[in-house]
Amino acid sequence: MIVLFTKTFDECFTIDGVEMIHMGSHTEVSTVVYVADEWVLFAGDLMFAETLPWADNPLLRNDAWIQAFKVILDIEIEAIF
Repeated sequence: MIVLFTKTFDECFTIDGVEMIHMGSHTEVSTVVYVADEWVLFAGDLMFAETLPWADNPLLRNDAWIQAFKVILDIEIEAIF
């Protein structure tokens, strides 16, 4: 059984203390999940250690990816996953 979504958001959506933040990073649908009570950010494929993936791919939005990092720096976090 396929269950279709019932809510969408453009910038931010919060439910039960969990915040979904649209980043519009390397893809237009990039989203991070922030749990403010725990100061934890789930960044998915926005974050990489010791590498810059896709940097040479002309189809990707590298400027938007850098902007997403600037937004992340303004969020109070103790851990990123």
